[in-house]
Amino acid sequence: MKQLLLVLVLVSAHLASKAQFFTIPDTILIQTFTVDPSDTMLVFPNGNDNHWVNWDADNLSTFCGDSDPVPGNWYWESDLGDLSNPPVNFAFTSCSFLSNGLPNENWLITPPVFITDSTATLTWRSASFEGPGYMDGYKVLASTTTNEPFSGAFTDTLFVAAEMVEALVEGSLNVEDYIFSPGYIHADSYTNTDYFFLIHPSAQAYTGRLEPHTVSLAQFVGRSIYIAFLHDSRDDNILQIDDIAIVQDQSSGTATPSLRDLHLCVQPNPAANFATITWETRTRLPGQLTVTDIFGKTVLEQAVFNPFAGFAHLNLTTLPAGIYSCTLRTPEGRQSILMAKQ
Repeated sequence: MKQLLLVLVLVSAHLASKAQFFTIPDTILIQTFTVDPSDTMLVFPNGNDNHWVNWDADNLSTFCGDSDPVPGNWYWESDLGDLSNPPVNFAFTSCSFLSNGLPNENWLITPPVFITDSTATLTWRSASFEGPGYMDGYKVLASTTTNEPFSGAFTDTLFVAAEMVEALVEGSLNVEDYIFSPGYIHADSYTNTDYFFLIHPSAQAYTGRLEPHTVSLAQFVGRSIYIAFLHDSRDDNILQIDDIAIVQDQSSGTATPSLRDLHLCVQPNPAANFATITWETRTRLPGQLTVTDIFGKTVLEQAVFNPFAGFAHLNLTTLPAGIYSCTLRTPEGRQSILMAKQ
């Protein structure tokens, strides 16, 4: 089944009633690529589009396919890090192995999104099919004006993933044998084995698995923005993007102050099957941890009777991979922290 991106919300209680305190995750935008969205996307940005844009700015043919070339823009493909048969996950994919070794320029641009709250967060997952050799890089950019890249609109850089630019030792699995552009190197420089694997003992490159990323959109409160995923690698291979979402914590009912001095921590982060959340509060107040999905459905609840310096163990084995927002709420306030479930 498709691994949907969920938002985990740990909500407190000691509530007079659920009508007084109720927190729901507000999903502003979500694209999980469960089905091919290509036919619903525009192929060229017109400045003020209200649809996704999938623009092949380089207009060059590719060589990533086994036989026929794959599309020059972003295209729908099975998750290349998913070895199940048939595949259970799909992602949006872009090839940077182009004719004549020229640079790639593929833009995936969201519809306009209005940011109303400082808790707004952009989450997604990405993977370079090969690495560290021929590792693809990309940029996540934002525009507060139009969705036209050629007008210089995307002036805010939210995230930069490095690409391999030179191999000092061809076919090496050692990161130090390559030169990379500035930016984040996949899987924490290929040290986090949760996000890459060796498909065959004789393989000369690791295969990447989709890795979660998160950036705050607090700087754009009160503004409408476009977000672009720009695959701009030169002569590398294949990049995949999945589970793009913009979420924020939207509360209704009686307002409470934020627990600004709360020491909230999640370990490990990213988490696999289990995680531990620890905290300290000013007073010994009871509460409740509630796990909900992005649709507000409760999937886990746990009472907290003495959260002054407490902890909770979470069993995540039944939850899909994705980015989660962990929030502890007591009658004196709340605080949130993001957690990745791999």
